[in-house]
Amino acid sequence: MGADTLTVLSTDSQGASDSDTVSITVATGNVAPINSVPGAQSAVENTSLAISSISVADGNGDLASTQLSVSHGTLTVTLSGGATISSGANGSGTLTISGNQAAINTTLASLVYQGNVGYVGADTLTVLSTDSQGASDSDTVSITVATGNVAPINSVPGAQSAVENTSLAISSISVADGNGDLASTQLSVSHGTLTVTLSGGATISSGANGSGTLTISGNQAAINTTLASLVYQGNVGYVGADTLTVLSTDSQGASDSDTVSITVATGNVAPINSVPGAQSAVENTSLAISSISVADGNGDLASTQLSVSHGTLTVTLSGGATISSGANGSGTLTISGNQAAINTALASLVYQGNVGYVGADTLTVLSTDSQGASDSDTASILVSSNVLNLQGQNDYFVIKENSTLTIGAPGVLSNDGAYVTNSVIAILSSAPAYGVLVFNKDGSFSYTPNSGYIGTDSFIYRITNGATTSGLITVALVIEPIVLPLPEVPTGPIVITPPAIPVSEGMTQPGITPIAHSSSVNQLSPTDLSNPIQDISSIQGGANIVNINNTVPPFLTEDKSRSPMRSNEQIQNLTRAINSFRLDANNYNDGADLKENASKSKLLLESEALLSNTSLVNQIDKMHKTINDSFQQELSNKELSVKIVSATGISFTAVIVSWLMRAGSLAASLFTFLPAWKSVDPLSILVTKTKKPKEDTEKKDDQHKNHQIETDKSENIFISEK
Repeated sequence: MGADTLTVLSTDSQGASDSDTVSITVATGNVAPINSVPGAQSAVENTSLAISSISVADGNGDLASTQLSVSHGTLTVTLSGGATISSGANGSGTLTISGNQAAINTTLASLVYQGNVGYVGADTLTVLSTDSQGASDSDTVSITVATGNVAPINSVPGAQSAVENTSLAISSISVADGNGDLASTQLSVSHGTLTVTLSGGATISSGANGSGTLTISGNQAAINTTLASLVYQGNVGYVGADTLTVLSTDSQGASDSDTVSITVATGNVAPINSVPGAQSAVENTSLAISSISVADGNGDLASTQLSVSHGTLTVTLSGGATISSGANGSGTLTISGNQAAINTALASLVYQGNVGYVGADTLTVLSTDSQGASDSDTASILVSSNVLNLQGQNDYFVIKENSTLTIGAPGVLSNDGAYVTNSVIAILSSAPAYGVLVFNKDGSFSYTPNSGYIGTDSFIYRITNGATTSGLITVALVIEPIVLPLPEVPTGPIVITPPAIPVSEGMTQPGITPIAHSSSVNQLSPTDLSNPIQDISSIQGGANIVNINNTVPPFLTEDKSRSPMRSNEQIQNLTRAINSFRLDANNYNDGADLKENASKSKLLLESEALLSNTSLVNQIDKMHKTINDSFQQELSNKELSVKIVSATGISFTAVIVSWLMRAGSLAASLFTFLPAWKSVDPLSILVTKTKKPKEDTEKKDDQHKNHQIETDKSENIFISEK
């Protein structure tokens, strides 16, 4: 700008000229703005791109505005130096920055571009700058948007309202990820707890349910299903504001964070019980439980219910408390009143188990306030047996020799009263002496007597409930002999020639006198004997056994009038009859005892027999007397000698005698059952050595004279058929 001069000089052909000047003044004029833009730009899908190298210069210094625009994305600037967005908006596809040149350039330096969600392709950024005189400059920047990650986007509800000490379900939180690679969502609060129900394979990768923070990991569907179950609860007694933060992150690290405001209002506080630990009571004895109490944060405790299953409860009411349901001395009662009155009544609580009850019980304490909030707690009670009442009953079992007795549960406990149902077990105290015992705590057992043993045995046990133990309880065992079957009856006549009989030292061979047979005998029906049969070894007193290979019965002829062989039922009756007359040398201290026992056996025989032959009765009486006399004389040295002679008109085979001796009896009642056996086999005879005073021998000779029994220094008794 300024003055200038235009000079005009004209010249002809002959050299004549003319020169003139023109003055020129150059005044000031407008200069259009000039943009400065970068080259082509590269962006990533769903990712922002900073473009900081755009600027504008205006020669006149009157730049007014710069407009920015794109077609497939958004633009964002940070305003500075008084610049404003005069049209459009941040985060949109176009915006116009207005201000002076410096302010516009500072704002342009903060430009950020981001393609639309999921957009991949070309875009163009147009920069149009205009000065105050309307002069302008327009330039463009090419942008290529390549495929890239899409950050997850949370969807959260508005502000939430909760009540003190009350849970709040927040089910409207969800997350979407454009790439489908959502990895996790973290939830956190400052003044409460969060709980979710895991679903679809989702897991809690950090934090925990019921805490202030937890992170749910899994695919998008699993995370969203789990988020739908979210429950919030403020800390106990907390009232005020809280904030739920939702932070979702995808597998490429892109994330989205949102918040939900929560306001916790004042609400009800449930009562809280305080109960003691496990209690121990004694059967039929009261137990004071004084350490139960209840606290309610709102002070509106209404009632406390107490209940047990196997006993009674009693309280002393105080301070206006009442029993609103149930009753004192029953299994359940409810105390109503204010907190102080209820606690005073609870301090007087007394428990007592039902009469005779031993075992576990549970005391349940249920406290409820006026708004219905409640707390339930339990205290275990173990009722132990009173040792004075813990006692069992003795048992009695019968078993055959060479066999095993097996008794299943409850076994020996079955007669021990109510104890078998109250955790009582059996413990062995003393094993049997003559067999093998397998004993179980449930009362079952198995017992096997020693091979060949016949007689009595026993073992002792106790019962215990863990706290107390009973006294000794005895189980008696009777081992009976196996009764062999009777031999078959011979059919033809038998002629017997008495041979010599080997005898022990101090004994002579007896004389034999046949006795005529009488077939007029009726059947005897004896009563079964409840006492156990003693083993024959217990009554022979350790006597030596001498086997005599030949018998010495009289000559017998076949009697056509004899009854045929008895039936099996009759043989069983015979067995019982034999058992009714027992010879137990171990129980006889002198001849008086033996005589008394024989007398009792005789009475038993006569009271239950149906006899029609009086002569047979006389013979039986004589045999009783013979046996008694024999025992009375022999027992002075505790030795016994029993031999079979002609006394009743009935002959026995060796097999029969062995069978009878094995049963442990020689019964007079036998003779009303036996048919007329006519076979004679070798006898097994018990022999003992004796030393008798002369006067006893002479007395014995007189007593046995009518029975055709001849004695020397030993007693020989033979029985043959009449």
